[in-house]
Amino acid sequence: MTPAEREEALARREANAALLQAKLEKDRAALEAEITAAAAASKAASAISRALQSDAAKKTKELEAQCAQLEAKLGRLKSEAAKYEGIAKSNEPAKRSEEIDAEKAEVDAERSKLASDRAALDAERAAL
Repeated sequence: MTPAEREEALARREANAALLQAKLEKDRAALEAEITAAAAASKAASAISRALQSDAAKKTKELEAQCAQLEAKLGRLKSEAAKYEGIAKSNEPAKRSEEIDAEKAEVDAERSKLASDRAALDAERAAL
C-alpha cells in the first residue's frame, strides 16, 4: 500500500468516524430529550394521582357524613313507624289500609335508599 493510498484510507476512516460521531451526538441528544419528557410526564402523573387521592378522600368523608345523616333519618323513621304501629293497633279502624301501605312503602323506600348508599360507599372504599 502506497503512502497516498494509506492517507486516502485514513481520510475515509476519519470521515466515517466523523459521521458516526455526529450520529452518536444526535442519538444522545434525542435520548436526553426523551428522558426529560418522561420525567415531566412522571411528575404530571404523580400530581394527578395526588389530586385524585385527595378528591377521593374528600368524597369518602362526604359520603360517610351523608350515610350518618341517612342512618339518623332511618332511626327516626323506625321510631315513627313503631309509634304509628302502636297507634294503628289501637286505632285500626281509624286508619285506612291505603295510608298504612303508603307509610310502609315510604319506610321501605328509605331503607332501600340507605342500603344502596351504603353499598356505593363500600364500593368507593374498596376502590380506594
